Amino acid sequence: MTSYLYPARFLCLQCRSSLRPFVVPFAVPSHASTAPRSGWRLQWNSQYSVGVKRPVKGRVFNSGVLKAIDRLRPPKWHVPQSQGKRLMRFKKLLYEYLSLISRDAAMHPARSTDEWPSLMTRYSFTRTVELAHHLHTARTELKRDLLAHLGFKAKKWSTVYEALSRLADAAEAVKGASQHGYGVIEDRASSSGLSLDQLTDNDISPHPQTSQGPKIIGLDRLDAITYRSLDQDYYMLLMGQLWASLGSISLHAADGPPAESKLAMSIVYRILARLHHSGLVSERVYKYATPDIHQATFRPPGIYLLSSHIMDVLSDAAWLVHEAEVAAEAAAAGKEAPFLPAKIGIKELGHEIWLEFILWCCVEHGHINEGVWLTNQSIRKGWNFQSWTPLLRNEKSLRNTRIDRNITTWPSPDPAVMKPEPPNRAGAPSPFHGLGRRTISAEVVAALLDNLPNLAHMGLGNGGTPANELLRNISNLKFAIVPRTTSNSKFLPTTKRVNWLITRIINSGGLAPEADPQLFDGFLKLTPHVVPPWNNDMCPVEENVLAKLHPSQLYDETTAFTGLMAYNLSYHSSQGFCGNALRLFTMLQNVMDTCKMRRVGEFFSSQVENASAALPFQELDSFTFPGSLSSSNPQLSLVILAHLFDLITTSRAFAFGEWLLLSNDVDGPTVPISAYGDQALAPSLLRFAAATKNNPIGEAVIRELVEPVSVNTLRALLNYRIAMHHWDDAIPLLKYMRDHRLKSWSHNNIASIVAEIIRLDHSLSLYRQSNPTHTTAGGLETDLAEAKKILYRILFGEFDEIPWRTRSDSRFQANTLISFTRIFHHLSSPSLHEILDTVVEPEHAPMYRLPYIPSTAFNVILSAVAETKGSLVARNIYERFCVSYTSPEVNRTVRGGITRFYTKATRDFQRGDPNFDAKYARHLQERLVFPNPNTVRILAQAAIREYDAAVSEIKSKSTPEATTAHQFNDHSDHLPPIPIRKENHSISMQSPSLAPEPNVLPGEQKMYAERTLIFCAKRFKALNMNGAEIAHEVGQKIYTRYRNFKKERRERRRKLRVESRGNVSLKTAVATRVSNWVPRTKSEIAKMRIAGVERRVKREKMKGPRDPRTRKELKRYQQAERGRRVWRARERQRRRKEVEMKRGGQPLTKAEMRRFRRAKGRERKEKREEEEREKETAKQVARRALARPIVLAQRHH
Repeated sequence: MTSYLYPARFLCLQCRSSLRPFVVPFAVPSHASTAPRSGWRLQWNSQYSVGVKRPVKGRVFNSGVLKAIDRLRPPKWHVPQSQGKRLMRFKKLLYEYLSLISRDAAMHPARSTDEWPSLMTRYSFTRTVELAHHLHTARTELKRDLLAHLGFKAKKWSTVYEALSRLADAAEAVKGASQHGYGVIEDRASSSGLSLDQLTDNDISPHPQTSQGPKIIGLDRLDAITYRSLDQDYYMLLMGQLWASLGSISLHAADGPPAESKLAMSIVYRILARLHHSGLVSERVYKYATPDIHQATFRPPGIYLLSSHIMDVLSDAAWLVHEAEVAAEAAAAGKEAPFLPAKIGIKELGHEIWLEFILWCCVEHGHINEGVWLTNQSIRKGWNFQSWTPLLRNEKSLRNTRIDRNITTWPSPDPAVMKPEPPNRAGAPSPFHGLGRRTISAEVVAALLDNLPNLAHMGLGNGGTPANELLRNISNLKFAIVPRTTSNSKFLPTTKRVNWLITRIINSGGLAPEADPQLFDGFLKLTPHVVPPWNNDMCPVEENVLAKLHPSQLYDETTAFTGLMAYNLSYHSSQGFCGNALRLFTMLQNVMDTCKMRRVGEFFSSQVENASAALPFQELDSFTFPGSLSSSNPQLSLVILAHLFDLITTSRAFAFGEWLLLSNDVDGPTVPISAYGDQALAPSLLRFAAATKNNPIGEAVIRELVEPVSVNTLRALLNYRIAMHHWDDAIPLLKYMRDHRLKSWSHNNIASIVAEIIRLDHSLSLYRQSNPTHTTAGGLETDLAEAKKILYRILFGEFDEIPWRTRSDSRFQANTLISFTRIFHHLSSPSLHEILDTVVEPEHAPMYRLPYIPSTAFNVILSAVAETKGSLVARNIYERFCVSYTSPEVNRTVRGGITRFYTKATRDFQRGDPNFDAKYARHLQERLVFPNPNTVRILAQAAIREYDAAVSEIKSKSTPEATTAHQFNDHSDHLPPIPIRKENHSISMQSPSLAPEPNVLPGEQKMYAERTLIFCAKRFKALNMNGAEIAHEVGQKIYTRYRNFKKERRERRRKLRVESRGNVSLKTAVATRVSNWVPRTKSEIAKMRIAGVERRVKREKMKGPRDPRTRKELKRYQQAERGRRVWRARERQRRRKEVEMKRGGQPLTKAEMRRFRRAKGRERKEKREEEEREKETAKQVARRALARPIVLAQRHH
């Protein structure tokens, strides 16, 4: 067997290695890198180093080859779905890659083994990169290492060694061919040996390009200068797969039989020895410094103390291979071996030492994903993790420990744990297992955990780890920094190690809570150490107070977690994620409760320990608690509470909102009465009071208001007056804003009036149906008339802003009213249509000119429609006016809220501006509202009420003996959880009345409700809501049906693609046969027709059942369209003949034809204007008749 193992540059214990510290993942060899530096010595003399590299002339593999190769992505191979078939496919491809590489090696038989990495060809290097990609894909998809599987399952160790050798060859070739310099300062440092201070004292030439170095050919264009070399990517790919395979083999060897384990580890020793010899192992792996007491992560001294033993094992493995080769060559020449065989007794190291060594190499060289994968594999195999902290308390005993025949583990602080093992019968020493059998240090896991945020995906290409995968890896490895505790509490105090990790994750920039607050919730739930200290003065600034703080208080105690929870709660509320917002509020409340209970427990513990501080019962009244007793309610800002109340109002979670305001807890309500008057919160409270018809809350807010009152509060107060039917107070508010505040109505004011008109119309119709003998409804008719008058006066511009006030768009309010009237035309309200008949648009404005209506105002109207007309009508209005396409910016947003950058192919401006989407722009011109999750939630809640009502009716009809115990519920299981703490609160939940649908059967109503819920699930998914939240909104049953529907649709599309590929192959075969045409018989033609019919029937079955009426309607429409085209052609011909007859049968010229068309156009225009004048006259007469009683009432007043 050919070997590339030469013990020329192995590390010795005193001097470590001649490798300089790595600044990049692999070092660039300088011109003098072949000679050792002064002060360093090699372990062997040059006469025994038969494998020392010699300078090679005429390199075949160089940096030009690296630049030409651009194949970082593996070729696309078809991989079956079955696990067993997939494994066989991966193994087959592995053999193909190795055979191709071996074939290339056989074409250059004159190469020596030491020159192989330098003389690697472009073809062999490309195949090796594809081999690394193949192994990485197998490890990702099969969850196993393919080389370890081949060795332990298929017993093909020669194939394993060959694959690992090829990966090492390519890695060495990349390292040797890389021509990147470090820059001006680094080049001068490497050449002159000066320190940083000496370099900064000297002046650096401002024109480094005029140096005497050789000119680089090909850097005469900007593309060549800005080209990013792929050598680092190649190197990381090759070495990452190498470390992953070595670690996986070591893991499997720990569970295998002794003979097979020894064979597997011998291959690991050879590859590790070669990596040391090639300079691919950093010397920092062997370094150790005594950690500081407040240091979050540190490197234990295990590898440092075992460095000489590691070198002994690797040197022995390399020397045995070299000895066997020399002996074989001597035997082939008929000579004796030039050395005497000698067996050296070397202490064997257990698999735990080698696995931890490989993990530390992954940490030092940046292969964090591979290290995490190996750690997860060891967790699945039941390995243990132990910290070095107890052992470092007696560091002197560690340094004095001798790894002899009787010691198998490091000395434990507990003497009973450390028991020497007797030697076995053969007298061979027992392996040294370090911290114990199948045990590695927790510090290496903490180091991997600390480096994980460096891999966060930042939107650049396909590099980096996605945010959801990053959080999943952190969750799997967090045991290394979260200490075990016996506390039964769900939340624990903060610690410095957790604080350090959380700070690293936030600073990485891989999470954007403003774009994806749902994933940020998972980040907040990573650790239970979130409880802040109970102290109101957490941030002292006085020097004497800071001096009294203990260092542990500075590192361990923090209130950052509660601040991040409040920070994310605001984003949940503003984006409409109701369930997540209420659950996060519950979590925040529980954290504060835990903090309070800890403070109370600490106080009583201190009193019990200090007996002299015990107070008699008669002095308890005069006792003062040390420190202020503040409330344990979450200390949220008023802006966050305002967003939360707006979300509660739209989501109809009224019970939770009333608990926030009217709670009877010991700490009092979350929102005290003193905060009602703050105008950052007052508008939201007024909107909540208007939605719940809660007059006491609304009046309490109004009493607490102080002047000056903001316009936002005035508009919210106007909505409250409209909802409570205080018509006498609504008109003065509109006049006050117009005359004294130079402001006017808002979108929400118009939406509130329209919603009240819709509800009053519905209530009036219900009253007349239930009481057909009564002709008048009293208060309902009066309220409806007053609401119509206010809307009528607003639409006619009576309460618009003062005309002389300049605006950027002088017709903004008029166009806004037109936007609302476009929606009114689609609302089935008699009163609105009566008002629209008297309102005339000054001119026809296309949809793209009209301003958009805010979703908050549209939600008010849609909620009224859903309550009165049902979810089906509300869904039709949603589909007509709401934007359903996702914007290009949203499509480029990945998990975590990071926006993906445009690729080079996308930024080709010859194909158009990448920021412009024609379909999306056209869709925006046809819509008026940008919906949010609250808009879809209105449809979902209405559909759920109809679904429950239909199910109840079906059950009551199927079981006549059913009692009234099964009544319509308010679907409380679909509402968000309410954080009420063990008290019974009599909180009422307003349940809207359902619209009567006498012509719809319960089964049809249930079917329509299910379709609406599935539609809502699709829209929730398009609005970036996660699956758990969607199931919470529409119900688990409907969401499961929706997922099954998506799965069936994907499977159907996959079958269609397979069928289309089959059709393509059939067409190719037919084309081939036509080119070689021979006459066909009648039987062959008949068979072809039958096969075509069968394929067509199969396609129709795959597409699913269709309504037969659809095809008939389509055929009828096509026939009508053809008839219309024929009629238009005949009409044009008839008109031309008529004109020619008037001209005496002479054809018209083009100029005469234009004059004739203009005259006809003027006639049509005059006729249309006359009709419009007649309509305007009629509308003015109707308007005067409607406005006459209003004018008389004003004069009388």
